[in-house]
Amino acid sequence: MDLADCTSGACQALLAVAFPFHMIVCSESTILHCGDSLKKVLPCTQDANRRLFDCFTMQQPVGVLDMSDVSQLPGRLCVLRSIEKPSLLLRGQVVKTTNSGSIVFLVEPWVNDVSTLRATGLSLDDFPLHSPINDYLELVESQQSALRDSHRLSEELGVLNLELEERVQRRTQALEKNTQALLESKQILEQEMNERERVEIELRHAHKLEAVGQLAAGIAHEINTPMQFIGSSVQFLKNAFKNLAEVSEHLENCVALIEGHDNDVARFNKILQDADLDYVRDRVPKAIDRTLEGITRVSQIVGAMNEFSHPDKQEKSPTDINRALDTTII
Repeated sequence: MDLADCTSGACQALLAVAFPFHMIVCSESTILHCGDSLKKVLPCTQDANRRLFDCFTMQQPVGVLDMSDVSQLPGRLCVLRSIEKPSLLLRGQVVKTTNSGSIVFLVEPWVNDVSTLRATGLSLDDFPLHSPINDYLELVESQQSALRDSHRLSEELGVLNLELEERVQRRTQALEKNTQALLESKQILEQEMNERERVEIELRHAHKLEAVGQLAAGIAHEINTPMQFIGSSVQFLKNAFKNLAEVSEHLENCVALIEGHDNDVARFNKILQDADLDYVRDRVPKAIDRTLEGITRVSQIVGAMNEFSHPDKQEKSPTDINRALDTTII
């Protein structure tokens, strides 16, 4: 498109409002006028004697080195790079005026984010109100702000997750410690219960043994008395039989002296033969001796049981170990 003569003040004022980064360049490549925003970032553009290619290089299209080449670019997209600030790229359209033959660059900074824009010394306020680039940068800034908030929230969430994991780990360790303590207490309680059961069993056995001991002592006492008079009676029978045996022997001798009385002697011999005194004199003493031996044995067992089951004493006292072994063996 073509513009009318842009050297008038009214035209420059309109350009300054609509395109704050515009430049008006004459056919000799001298910068005649530029927008206020461009003046802010490149003070050199305020010098009326500065030439376009002293301030910028043409990045697109490639190979544009003088104004004769620029005059062939009306309506085309161009990209200029500042020589003083290489980070500043200006992207826009070339417009040729109708009357004066000047070239107008309707450009704006070409940036991808607000931080790059700020690095050049500009801000969003330097763009026109309805600039597409301004809208794009505001959108990018909003996205970056949302990303920053998302990253911040993610970091905070990560910190909270770490704190939660630490709290869960501490709680788990505390629960494990409490569980271990409960297990140890359970084991101790089981040991105490087993020990108590063992003591109770031993106590019951002791009570049984005590009852058996008392019963044995009572039986021994009850048996001992009759065995004493049985022994005495058998001892008496032994002595009496000894005396009878002596009398029998003398009678036999007397019978031998009166053999002349046949009838009496025959009858007496028949009585002696039926009585079998020889057998009686041989077996009765042995039977009496065995009876006395058995009575003595029973008396020894009763005495040993009586001593063995004697109740314990609370205090210590001298003891005959040999006697204790003998009574135990008996």
